[in-house]
Amino acid sequence: MPSPKLKKFKIIKNLLTLLLSLISISVFIKSKSYGAMSDKYYLNIINNWGNNSFWLKKSLGTKKTLCAMYKISIEKNNKYSEKSKENFNKYCKPKEIINSEEIIESKIYECDQLIDVDFIRNERLSSLQKRLIVFNDCVQIYKLYSKDKRFMNRYWLDHKMYYIFGLSRQEIKNEHEKTDAIFKACNKTSDAELCLLKEKASGAFKYYE
Repeated sequence: MPSPKLKKFKIIKNLLTLLLSLISISVFIKSKSYGAMSDKYYLNIINNWGNNSFWLKKSLGTKKTLCAMYKISIEKNNKYSEKSKENFNKYCKPKEIINSEEIIESKIYECDQLIDVDFIRNERLSSLQKRLIVFNDCVQIYKLYSKDKRFMNRYWLDHKMYYIFGLSRQEIKNEHEKTDAIFKACNKTSDAELCLLKEKASGAFKYYE
């Protein structure tokens, strides 16, 4: 049987993890731009989803842009320059070679972008058959890579809500706003920890666990 102190430690640890998630969500809501790309952009992604040449070209373009940014950072010679130099040597030499990890990264990014237009419910964006192929691939991408340390910089929560729980874009937005409101309300109480624990017990954060 775990001791009362150990139980309390685990509760506090879980609560701190939850708090960090809520803070990041609050920032994310303010910064995310829904539906920023054109239909033409999304159609191109969906129709070329299984086209390896398309992803090689796209990943190469992304890599060239990223490497150019690293070079600018190196030339500035500031506190970020050393890390930029390390990344440049690791990812940009030789610059023409694209590995499978970079293609996966590109697809993870596009799975995220497609949520913004609720593509699986958007009849303007190609046929349902093609949209389902992309949707199911994004489900597998989440299952395979959401815990992979190589891709931990991605914002996986929306992937989980959309591709695993089946929420619409608007429902995801509503969930983020509701959670942000709970976080702010609990912050104003005399015992924010207890308030958040009660909300957690009620299932308010079920998508965030």
